[in-house]
Amino acid sequence: MGNQICALQLLDKDGETIVDIEWENFDLGREWKVSKVPEGHQLIGLRANTLADELYITRLAFILQKVSE
Repeated sequence: MGNQICALQLLDKDGETIVDIEWENFDLGREWKVSKVPEGHQLIGLRANTLADELYITRLAFILQKVSE
């Protein structure tokens, strides 16, 4: 299976699911990697790198914006 991303889950600040997508069988011993949006920022987009095969996302970036007060 290699290094492709096989699932994506986005949660709100209360831990409620916003997006839960699974492209491959996730029950193969993999674990969720959790990263929280830093305080004072908001998620405004995603950027994906597919390298040579557009069917496999190999890198995923979260685009953040500082919240103005």
